[in-house]
Amino acid sequence: MLADLYERLAEPVAEILTPGAWAGRWRLVAVDGTPANDAHFGRPGGAATPGPFPQARVVALAEVGTRATFGAAIGPVSGDNTGERALARTLYPRLEEDMLLLADRHRAKRNGEANG
Repeated sequence: MLADLYERLAEPVAEILTPGAWAGRWRLVAVDGTPANDAHFGRPGGAATPGPFPQARVVALAEVGTRATFGAAIGPVSGDNTGERALARTLYPRLEEDMLLLADRHRAKRNGEANG
Protein backbone atom coordinates (compact mmCIF):
# COMPACT_ATOMS: atom_id res chain seq x y z
CA MET A 1 0.00 0.00 0.00
CA LEU A 2 2.71 2.49 0.94
CA ALA A 3 4.71 1.59 -2.15
CA ASP A 4 1.63 2.15 -4.32
CA LEU A 5 0.99 5.52 -2.70
CA TYR A 6 4.61 6.51 -3.20
CA GLU A 7 4.53 5.48 -6.86
CA ARG A 8 1.40 7.57 -7.44
CA LEU A 9 2.55 10.66 -5.59
CA ALA A 10 6.33 10.95 -5.69
CA GLU A 11 7.62 13.13 -8.49
CA PRO A 12 10.34 15.70 -9.10
CA VAL A 13 9.25 19.23 -8.22
CA ALA A 14 12.08 21.47 -9.47
CA GLU A 15 11.05 24.29 -11.73
CA ILE A 16 13.18 25.39 -14.65
CA LEU A 17 14.75 28.18 -12.56
CA THR A 18 15.47 26.01 -9.49
CA PRO A 19 19.21 26.46 -8.85
CA GLY A 20 21.26 23.29 -9.26
CA ALA A 21 18.37 21.22 -10.60
CA TRP A 22 19.18 21.32 -14.31
CA ALA A 23 22.12 20.89 -16.68
CA GLY A 24 20.85 22.42 -19.88
CA ARG A 25 17.70 20.52 -20.80
CA TRP A 26 18.52 17.67 -18.40
CA ARG A 27 16.91 17.39 -14.96
CA LEU A 28 19.64 16.27 -12.54
CA VAL A 29 18.82 13.21 -10.44
CA ALA A 30 21.00 10.92 -8.36
CA VAL A 31 21.08 7.46 -6.87
CA ASP A 32 23.32 6.37 -4.03
CA GLY A 33 24.25 3.00 -2.67
CA THR A 34 27.47 2.86 -0.71
CA PRO A 35 29.16 0.38 1.63
CA ALA A 36 28.49 2.90 4.42
CA ASN A 37 24.80 2.02 4.09
CA ASP A 38 25.60 -1.53 5.23
CA ALA A 39 27.40 -0.28 8.32
CA HIS A 40 24.68 2.17 9.32
CA PHE A 41 21.42 0.44 8.34
CA GLY A 42 22.38 -3.21 8.37
CA ARG A 43 20.68 -5.91 6.35
CA PRO A 44 17.46 -7.74 7.17
CA GLY A 45 17.65 -11.43 7.98
CA GLY A 46 19.84 -13.40 10.34
CA ALA A 47 23.57 -13.08 10.96
CA ALA A 48 24.23 -16.34 9.09
CA THR A 49 22.17 -15.29 6.05
CA PRO A 50 21.84 -11.50 5.86
CA GLY A 51 19.52 -10.03 3.26
CA PRO A 52 20.86 -8.94 -0.12
CA PHE A 53 20.55 -5.18 0.47
CA PRO A 54 20.73 -2.70 3.35
CA GLN A 55 17.29 -1.68 4.57
CA ALA A 56 16.29 1.67 6.05
CA ARG A 57 13.13 2.86 7.78
CA VAL A 58 11.89 6.26 6.56
CA VAL A 59 9.27 8.41 8.27
CA ALA A 60 8.36 11.68 6.58
CA LEU A 61 6.22 14.78 6.99
CA ALA A 62 4.50 15.86 3.81
CA GLU A 63 2.23 18.72 2.90
CA VAL A 64 -1.00 17.08 1.75
CA GLY A 65 -2.01 19.63 -0.90
CA THR A 66 1.32 19.79 -2.73
CA ARG A 67 2.76 16.41 -1.75
CA ALA A 68 5.99 18.19 -0.84
CA THR A 69 8.04 16.40 1.80
CA PHE A 70 9.36 18.88 4.34
CA GLY A 71 10.90 16.62 6.92
CA ALA A 72 12.19 13.07 7.04
CA ALA A 73 13.86 10.79 9.54
CA ILE A 74 15.81 7.77 8.36
CA GLY A 75 17.10 4.98 10.54
CA PRO A 76 17.86 1.28 10.65
CA VAL A 77 14.96 -1.17 10.56
CA SER A 78 16.00 -2.84 13.80
CA GLY A 79 17.59 -1.88 17.09
CA ASP A 80 16.77 0.48 19.94
CA ASN A 81 14.75 3.61 19.10
CA THR A 82 14.50 2.76 15.41
CA GLY A 83 10.73 2.23 15.12
CA GLU A 84 8.22 4.49 13.39
CA ARG A 85 7.18 6.16 16.66
CA ALA A 86 10.74 7.03 17.63
CA LEU A 87 11.54 8.44 14.20
CA ALA A 88 8.24 10.36 14.03
CA ARG A 89 8.96 12.05 17.38
CA THR A 90 12.13 13.53 15.91
CA LEU A 91 9.98 15.28 13.28
CA TYR A 92 7.45 16.89 15.62
CA PRO A 93 9.59 20.02 16.17
CA ARG A 94 9.14 20.73 12.42
CA LEU A 95 5.40 21.20 12.92
CA GLU A 96 4.11 24.76 13.11
CA GLU A 97 1.08 26.19 14.92
CA ASP A 98 -1.02 26.38 11.74
CA MET A 99 -0.45 22.72 10.80
CA LEU A 100 -2.86 19.85 11.40
CA LEU A 101 -0.99 16.55 11.55
CA LEU A 102 -2.90 13.67 10.00
CA ALA A 103 -1.90 10.22 11.23
CA ASP A 104 -3.23 6.70 11.21
CA ARG A 105 -5.91 6.57 13.91
CA HIS A 106 -4.76 3.20 15.20
CA ARG A 107 -1.18 4.39 15.46
CA ALA A 108 -2.03 7.54 17.38
CA LYS A 109 -4.56 5.81 19.65
CA ARG A 110 -2.34 2.81 20.32
CA ASN A 111 0.66 4.98 21.14
CA GLY A 112 -1.19 7.55 23.23
CA GLU A 113 -0.04 10.36 20.95
CA ALA A 114 -3.51 11.77 20.29
CA ASN A 115 -4.59 14.76 22.35
CA GLY A 116 -8.23 15.64 22.93
